[in-house]
Amino acid sequence: LTIEARGGQGGGSYNGGGGLGARMIGTYSTTAGVIYTIVVGQMGLLQVGGNSQNSSGGGGASFVYSSGPTLLVAAGAGVG
Repeated sequence: LTIEARGGQGGGSYNGGGGLGARMIGTYSTTAGVIYTIVVGQMGLLQVGGNSQNSSGGGGASFVYSSGPTLLVAAGAGVG
């Protein structure tokens, strides 16, 4: 089983995009009956109004874990 996870991109501003999230890949052996849970990070919100005090938000990290719980892959998010 090969798992690829990507963290959510950070929110951008009027003159540029936010930082990209990490890309992580792992290969694992699997057993029948194991349940996998996938958590997907969302892109950060965009800056509003173009003023420096109105900052954009960071993205959300993405995770994959199996029953146990055992963390298999974690991909960090980009900054806003």
